[in-house]
Amino acid sequence: MIRSHCLSLLCLATPVVAQTISDANIVFTQGPLSTLQTEAAIVDAGFQAGGPSSTNHAVKYWWFYRIHGETREYPLRADGSNYQLFPSPDSQNTYWPNVDGKNFWMALRSEVHSTGAAEGYVVNRMTIWNRTNAPMTADVFLFVDLDVCGASHTNTATIARDVHTVTDACGRTFQVHARGADHSEGGDPAALRASLCDGAITALADNYGVLPAGDYAGAFSWTWTLQPGQAALNVSYVTCDIEIGELPLFASYGVQEPGTGGVAPSLQVRGAPIQKFTASNTFDFELSQAPPSTGVVFLLGLSRGNTTLSGVNVYTDLATTVPSFWVTDPTGVLRVPIPVPAGASLLGLPLDAQGIVSDTGAWNGFCSWTAAREVILGHQ
Repeated sequence: MIRSHCLSLLCLATPVVAQTISDANIVFTQGPLSTLQTEAAIVDAGFQAGGPSSTNHAVKYWWFYRIHGETREYPLRADGSNYQLFPSPDSQNTYWPNVDGKNFWMALRSEVHSTGAAEGYVVNRMTIWNRTNAPMTADVFLFVDLDVCGASHTNTATIARDVHTVTDACGRTFQVHARGADHSEGGDPAALRASLCDGAITALADNYGVLPAGDYAGAFSWTWTLQPGQAALNVSYVTCDIEIGELPLFASYGVQEPGTGGVAPSLQVRGAPIQKFTASNTFDFELSQAPPSTGVVFLLGLSRGNTTLSGVNVYTDLATTVPSFWVTDPTGVLRVPIPVPAGASLLGLPLDAQGIVSDTGAWNGFCSWTAAREVILGHQ
């Protein structure tokens, strides 16, 4: 079975090229990687809130690292070890299994979520994993260059340690959240780019407060001490015209089981899993890569589990799980809507989901299954 999982993963791998993901009106683009370790390695980005033909509000969005003992920061780049998986419509993954040959691992997952006709957010999760045999202390940096409403000299930014709020006279507001960041800085894009790429150690200025109107860029940093085999997660959100009091959290756990042709079904979240004060909201769990027009038992619970029933690995807690029966469409996709009523009482509620797919081409002759997907409801 290990071989089937590995073959499925390799079949989905692709060189690191520009990729665009979207959810309804929200469109995010990550440019291609460079092999260089200069400013040219800072990846181009796009953030559009009104569909693919609307104004682009982003210029650059990229990640750096420095292992303590090194004398400079390094941009993540096309280092020979990196690869991507083919993106789903609203998410993408880029991996560096041996960053610059230094025997540690980094991985970036990006997702977009629409919360209205012209609003929403992109979330980026950067994981760093110590694969060495000794403790490792590392700084992880995020650089962001926004041009709100396409304007490069009329943006006003308010700088705090873990969130930068950027506005423009056009009336739009963007926020860059860096959950748990230790330091940040806002200022001129050229100066910040040069600081991160000048071959010297960068200490962000923590220049909190309101900056004069101008061309905004920001940087955030996290510092981690990782024991051998330990990993840390760095999370950033960029929001457009929404105030999210508490951001939703996402996690995957368990192992998906391949079906016909060695292809495993996948379960993702579409839309924003948030509760709004004054209006109801709906997001979806989307199951894909399943046979067309086949039955699915969809499991939705309130906590994690790990039970084997008739040879099927069930990853939701049986005591709180409610099963329901669905059928995939002719393309092998199923969307299960999750309505969220208005109010504030559901903030922090965990929802754990999994799909069991009827598939006679699976190894057991009757079904495949997804890994579990967990969301912790946020609030707007």
